[in-house]
Amino acid sequence: MTDKIKKNIKTKNKKGQYKQLFDNMNEGFALHEIICDKSGRPVDYRFIEINPAFERLTGLKRSKVVGRRAKKIMPGLEPFWIETYGNVALTGKPATFENFSKVLKRWYQVHAYRPASRRFAVVFSDITERKRYEESLKQAKDEWEQTFDTVPDLIAIMNQEHKIIKINKPMAQRLGIEKEQAIGQYCYKIVHGMEKEASFCPHAQTCRDAKEHMVEVHEPKLGGDFMVSTTPICNRDGKFIGSVHVARDITERKHAELVLKRLSDIGALAATVAHELRNPLGVMRLAAYNIKRKDPQKLFSDNIANIEKTIGDSEQIINNLLYYSKIKPPSLKKVDLMAVLKESITQSRNKFKEWKAETKNNFNEFQPVFIAADPTQLREVFANILNNAFEALPNKKGRIEIECELEKENSEVAIKIKDDGAGIDPADLTEIFRPFFTRKTRGTGLGLAVCSQIAALHGGRIEAFSQKGEGAAFVIRLPLSEPGK
Repeated sequence: MTDKIKKNIKTKNKKGQYKQLFDNMNEGFALHEIICDKSGRPVDYRFIEINPAFERLTGLKRSKVVGRRAKKIMPGLEPFWIETYGNVALTGKPATFENFSKVLKRWYQVHAYRPASRRFAVVFSDITERKRYEESLKQAKDEWEQTFDTVPDLIAIMNQEHKIIKINKPMAQRLGIEKEQAIGQYCYKIVHGMEKEASFCPHAQTCRDAKEHMVEVHEPKLGGDFMVSTTPICNRDGKFIGSVHVARDITERKHAELVLKRLSDIGALAATVAHELRNPLGVMRLAAYNIKRKDPQKLFSDNIANIEKTIGDSEQIINNLLYYSKIKPPSLKKVDLMAVLKESITQSRNKFKEWKAETKNNFNEFQPVFIAADPTQLREVFANILNNAFEALPNKKGRIEIECELEKENSEVAIKIKDDGAGIDPADLTEIFRPFFTRKTRGTGLGLAVCSQIAALHGGRIEAFSQKGEGAAFVIRLPLSEPGK
């Protein structure tokens, strides 16, 4: 009898321990009975037992749960729960999963197993906060990835061994590969086609001293000139582990600098030519004046007038050459582009007021458009292209269209000036912005070259479109940025 009493006491102690564990565990626990239809398909389940944590993690009270069916307690219960638990209860195969409960509006991590036939038990945790954190991390990562791929600069993240960890979309496009193909590749091999780092490599310098470095590089494989910078990356302990490699395309800027240098050389030449030519032109003008004064006969008068006109034209060419050879970097300020453009149109119309030309624009659609620009240089560009458009009209009559368009995706404003003149030979479209190129019987061929350089110095460009006999269109593109931004 004593042994039996001891055994009962021991059993009760164990049950007490299990009950204490059951009541104090952090995870929710529930024992259920699966309910099937006549065909044996799970359609619901009944709660047999729950622990206190179940109430805390679900918000459902014991008195409203035990002995009742799940669908009665939770109307709108998703089929997933019944199907998953039914499979566990009927097959005996345990299941571990994470799922969102639309009814309870919470995420749960669940382990389900079968303790007896047609029954299943679950141990679960509320992971809603973790899921929210993971979602915020994912959103931050997606936003970072989007920014990383939207930046026009070519960006690569590299480790100490010069291996690429990540590149952005613009760099992958320049290399002609998918982003994933660059991962693990040596940067000097994939970018420069070399077997070791180049002598100018800023990443190699950053690896040596863990400091920022910058260098200008011409890289044919990437198709241009680049300002390359490297910024060190350190881990939480402050140990150097790699660098962010940023390559900014400066091809247009370098081209503009080169042309400016050439124009500077032209300026020196123009000054010499002007000095050498003006003296004999002055002598010719004086001689023509004296002949006209001494012999006013009509024959001589006509010839002398022609000489004077030719001298005047020669001096104008010299003046133009001197003016166009002295382009300076723009003095940027906040400018209302529309106001400058309207002013230029008015001046050109006044200059060609004898022309029977119609000008049409879409300016009524626009508020003021502010950009960072040199207004004097902008007027020079607009005047030159507008004057060319008027001069291209056959028989001094026709139509000129001026359109403005905001291209927000490129952060640019585009001004299109189109005439219905004779057009430009397609073969000349690549030449018309070259200094001294002209098909006109008069002129220096410097106008469009200077316009192109002014646009480039403003961070923009000019494009020409034409078909012979169908008129020409010039599109001036300028960045939509303001000073200090």
